[in-house]
This record gives sequence, structure tokens and C-alpha cells, in this order.
Amino acid sequence: MRLSDTRHETQLLDQLTLFLRQRVRDQVGTADAGGTEGRLAELRTLRELQLGHAEARAHPERRRSVIARFRRLALRHRRHPDFDASWVIDSPDTVVTDALELLVEHERVDLAGAAALLTSYAEEQRTDLVEVAAQLVALHGPAARPVDETALRPA
Repeated sequence: MRLSDTRHETQLLDQLTLFLRQRVRDQVGTADAGGTEGRLAELRTLRELQLGHAEARAHPERRRSVIARFRRLALRHRRHPDFDASWVIDSPDTVVTDALELLVEHERVDLAGAAALLTSYAEEQRTDLVEVAAQLVALHGPAARPVDETALRPA
């Protein structure tokens, strides 16, 4: 992974964490002035965010999985004015379908073989299947294919 990718992921993780912490505090503030149950829910959610953030820092290979989890949490608040549209992710079904199509095309395996490859890799990496699929699509999808530089040169 390049240094700029790592910086971008770290920034994104920090932005999502801050946004989600603020939304938790907003929700508790509107629920009966918090109360005991509201405060416990706030503490549990904040602890989940803290553990996810610590996991991403301690295990860089899991950072993308944590970011995907936080993005899904942030989607619950997509109507909030502070929500950044770049946090939206494709639906999990679309991402997995795209990844399977890429595997069938590039690895020349049938659909069942592609599904087995994707699943075994996710288990091996101890990460979310959707996150593995998103990484595959990001690395090898149509937008990630290299541009033919000879076509860009002036004649």
C-alpha cells in the first residue's frame, strides 16, 4: 500500500469516527435527557467506535474493514448536514456481484469457483466478504484499469 493511500484511509477513519461520535451524543441529548439507558447506549456505542479505531491503528491490514463498518454506521445519518457524500458505498449485493464477475473474467473460473475464492480469501484475511469484494473491485474494476498512455500523447 502506498503512503498516500494510508494517509487517506487514516484521514477517512478519523472523519468517520468524529462524525459518528457526534451523532451518538446528538441522539442521547434528544432522548429523555439521556437517562440511565440512554447513557449506557451512548457508552456502548462510543466503546465500539473506540475499539474499531484501535483495531484499525493496531492492525493496518484491517483498516479497510473498519472503515467499511463505520461507513455503514454513518449511512444511518445520511440526511445530516455534516454527512459527506463520499462516504456512501455501493450496496453490498452490487459490490459482491461486481467482484464475482471480475473473478470469472480474469481468473477464468465458473461462478461457484469465484464465490469460493472470494469467501476463502475473506476468511483467510479475517475480514468482511463485502470489504474483500470492494477491495477487489477498487483494484481491478473498470475504473482501476490503467490508461493507455500512448493514446494520451499528442500526435
